[in-house]
Amino acid sequence: MFATHCASCHGSDGRALTPLARKLGIMDLAESKLSDLELRKHILEGRLDTNLRPKMPAFSGKLNREQVYYLIEEVKAFRKK
Repeated sequence: MFATHCASCHGSDGRALTPLARKLGIMDLAESKLSDLELRKHILEGRLDTNLRPKMPAFSGKLNREQVYYLIEEVKAFRKK
């Protein structure tokens, strides 16, 4: 799931060392301290940059509840590495 939807920006290790991540200022997931609720919101609603342009796509309507839960757990697992 993460590899399909997130790794192109966040990198396969979540460290955001990809060219796109550097260009957009993507978050290093190993440093993330967001709660489950905040992660869910980011996944479903996406993120905007300071100029209100899309920085992260919204996945509402594209992922089901179980897929969102799985992504939250996968993101939190990067913190333990």
